[in-house]
Amino acid sequence: MEYGVPKYVICPCCYNESGIGDDNVSQVRELIGYWVASGAQWHDPKFRSADWDLLTQLANIPPEWR
Repeated sequence: MEYGVPKYVICPCCYNESGIGDDNVSQVRELIGYWVASGAQWHDPKFRSADWDLLTQLANIPPEWR
């Protein structure tokens, strides 16, 4: 989000598009949960850094969005 408005970009890891289906905390939790439960595979692995770690990534989510 920028200035409270979604940018409608597609995430290279989970393939979710901001502004589509992530309008509230419960939807965000559901999308993240589904992605993690499905193996947390990157949709576009060429964007994944060599030192990327799922647990570190999840720990960076603000507590109110977990």
